[in-house]
Amino acid sequence: MSHSITILTRSAVLDPVERDWLDYAGFVFNILATAAGLFGLFLAIKAYKVGIRAYEVSADSYSVAQDQGRRTLELDFLKELGLSLDRAIGDGSFAETFKPVIEGLSRLIIFAEPELPTWNFLAFGTHSRSEIEEYVINHTVLGSDLEHSRAQPSYSVDDLVAVLAGLMHNEIFDAMSKRIEWPS
Repeated sequence: MSHSITILTRSAVLDPVERDWLDYAGFVFNILATAAGLFGLFLAIKAYKVGIRAYEVSADSYSVAQDQGRRTLELDFLKELGLSLDRAIGDGSFAETFKPVIEGLSRLIIFAEPELPTWNFLAFGTHSRSEIEEYVINHTVLGSDLEHSRAQPSYSVDDLVAVLAGLMHNEIFDAMSKRIEWPS
């Protein structure tokens, strides 16, 4: 008695109709998987573009915040300069030395030199009264008119204080105006 072993293959077990159905199901599954992969790739590209845009917006926001912070700091310093000048004029110390009494004189350094020329002239140097009078003559319309009318105008202390205070307040106002965006 001889025994034979028959090995059945998949094709022998499934009839041709069932095999066609499985092939179609695999094909549809492959198409769906490819579509899902492409959709995922599309979403990833969109997310990348949104991330890039968010980075650009945050960089712009940081820059605006940084500029706004500096502008606010400069406005506070300018306000303090004006108040210190008013105190010095009020207590008479400005008329004695013609030097602005500033706590932390280094605050003037954050401003460009042409922005506060009178402040820089008086704060960073020792000047004689004649040099101060010459400065006033060269930097005011009143001084220009006086220069043509007399050879050596001589200001009283009160006149010098008033003219210098006016120049210094105007410089502060102009510097503040540059930093404030007025509504249209």
